[in-house]
Amino acid sequence: MTNKNAHNANDQFSGSYSRLIRSICSFLFVFTCIFLSACSEIDKPQPAPFYAETVPPAKQEFRWNNGKSPKTFDPAKASAAPETDVARALFEGLTITDPKTLKETPGVAERWTSSEDFKVWTFYLRENAKWSNGKSVTAQDFVRSWRRLAEMGDDAAHADLLKISPGFRSDKQRLRKVPPKIRTIY
Repeated sequence: MTNKNAHNANDQFSGSYSRLIRSICSFLFVFTCIFLSACSEIDKPQPAPFYAETVPPAKQEFRWNNGKSPKTFDPAKASAAPETDVARALFEGLTITDPKTLKETPGVAERWTSSEDFKVWTFYLRENAKWSNGKSVTAQDFVRSWRRLAEMGDDAAHADLLKISPGFRSDKQRLRKVPPKIRTIY
């Protein structure tokens, strides 16, 4: 190979190499321009309105989705959700369960005591306990409810749980002769 041919081959290689470098530089320049212009189009996020700060409607009503329709609103017949959920929402018991500690806390009863053998319990009702119609809740309301539950016998939901309570008689025949040992103290 002559010197002239080597020089021409070198020029060809150099020309191809410089075109490649120019193409790469052009591509990087165009890519950088597009990238930077795309980044400049991003706006800072704007705060969106908080929809919970709406004015309450004129008609005040309680809406609750409990899944299926309950079969009963009677707490004595409620055996499982959704009936028990509705009963807990509508009726407050003598005591309630604290959702965090699962310990009993005052409900309608502000306090309670028991005999040493735990067979006699005395509940002291809150003076401000009211029904939804504004009437005062009385001890007689609870006496009536427990007697009704005893009269239902096996028709009551979870009647088997009542049978293990000492002194609680659910036998309908026996109930007529001996009323449950529930009394009202005023």
